[in-house]
Amino acid sequence: MQTICKWTMIPSMENACQAAKILKSIGARVTPARVLMLETLHSGCGLFTAQALHEDLPEGTADLATVYRFLALLVRKNLAREVTGTDGVLYYEMACSHNPSHPHFECRSCGRIYCLEGCLPEEWKHFPACPQGHGVESVSVVFRGTCSNCLGKLEKEAKE
Repeated sequence: MQTICKWTMIPSMENACQAAKILKSIGARVTPARVLMLETLHSGCGLFTAQALHEDLPEGTADLATVYRFLALLVRKNLAREVTGTDGVLYYEMACSHNPSHPHFECRSCGRIYCLEGCLPEEWKHFPACPQGHGVESVSVVFRGTCSNCLGKLEKEAKE
């Protein structure tokens, strides 16, 4: 599945020292593999799978199970968000200052999932389904349908 796009718990990271500091700040053990995984995540953009992160790491850095456990830790600590595709695959994205929570779109035809412009966390309190007095921590919205590319192809095929 193809993905596109490059809250607000951590600032953008610049080096391994910051990665180690971020891990310490969430009470996580600092290991070379975790530092490298966090650096790799911050050097990329958009939605990714655990498999894709694993493939981007230098060989021998961490096995796939370790990558999944690390991503689960980041999600629990609000440093990453999960988006579940209709195929059941979990997609992740970093939750940092330059990537506030936002909705996504998944095309049922080509399988592409991508980011849509979102609303800021301070606007969540106005979300109509949020009961009065509740503290909203996250909102996950995924629109599913047919992307404009696939619609164009379908229209072209219908004309032929």
